[in-house]
Amino acid sequence: MIEVIMGICLTIMGIYFFKSTDLPKELKDRSAQMKAETGQMLTSMPKKMNLPKEVSKAASLEMTQAKLVEINLLKKAAELKLYNAEIDKLTLTITTLEQEIRVNNSKNGEIQKLIDSHLANLQLLQEKLMSLS
Repeated sequence: MIEVIMGICLTIMGIYFFKSTDLPKELKDRSAQMKAETGQMLTSMPKKMNLPKEVSKAASLEMTQAKLVEINLLKKAAELKLYNAEIDKLTLTITTLEQEIRVNNSKNGEIQKLIDSHLANLQLLQEKLMSLS
C-alpha cells in the first residue's frame, strides 16, 4: 500500500518537475524544427542508401574490373581446354602414325629382301647371258 502511494507521489512530482523545467520558447521552436527536418529527411530518403558518387563510382569500377578479370579467367580456361583437346588429338595422331611407320618399316624390310633376291636373280641371269654371248 505504501508503495502505491509512493508511486503516485513520485508521478505527481515528476509531472510538476517536468512542467517547472519547461523549455524556453526558442528551444521549443528549434526542437520542433529539428523534428520536422528529421521527418522530412525520413520521408525524402530513398529506400536504399545512396553512397556518395565517388564511392559508388569506385565500387562500380572495382566490381566491373573484378567481372572483367573473371571473364578473362573463364576465357583463358576455355582456351586452355581447347589447346588441351588439340594436344590430345595431335598426340593420338602422332602415336598412330608412329605405329604405321613401324608396320611399314617391317613391310619395307620384307620388300627390301624381295628386291635383293630379285637383284641377285637378275645378276645371275645377266652373268648367264654374258657367258652365252
